[in-house]
Amino acid sequence: MLRKHGLEAQRDYNVVEANFTNQEQLLIDGKVAMTTTVSEMVNNPDFVAVTRSLFTLRDAMGGPTQILMRAAREGTIAKKRAAFVDFFEDEIRQWHWYRDPKNRAEALKIVSDFNKKPASFYDGYIWKADKDLYHDPDDKPNVEALGRNIKAQKEAGFLNIDIDAAKVSDLSIVDEAAKRVHGK
Repeated sequence: MLRKHGLEAQRDYNVVEANFTNQEQLLIDGKVAMTTTVSEMVNNPDFVAVTRSLFTLRDAMGGPTQILMRAAREGTIAKKRAAFVDFFEDEIRQWHWYRDPKNRAEALKIVSDFNKKPASFYDGYIWKADKDLYHDPDDKPNVEALGRNIKAQKEAGFLNIDIDAAKVSDLSIVDEAAKRVHGK
């Protein structure tokens, strides 16, 4: 997004590498002028009170995003396909459980206990369609968005190879796991 607006690293700004857990405090303390954020930060009232959003990943990528994914070599998939399907079946069941309104209080407690923050911190946004990032309930990646996002990363200089997301994506493992979950 910075490049789209004529800004270049080292000429117009310096990049400070920091993990997500430190970025919020670096911005609040004035040690950096801009940072990337995650949903936990932008839903924190203390953070929102001293910052403003410049753009979203959706703005930068021109639509829905699919940046994170899982990858494995074909040979590994062939040898361990049953284990992969079992893993995704468990994960899909977990997503369904967490997103089920009847489990909300218990799900928030799990997240709260893990992150050492009160459940009320997460209640306003986590797993709410209008606030949280989209998660396909059957763990299916958006391959079209992934292709656009890979292209944008190459154009920005983060990648130096072309990757055809549609050609290298095999969703049959996730599809098989989802069928098990739905009893098909």
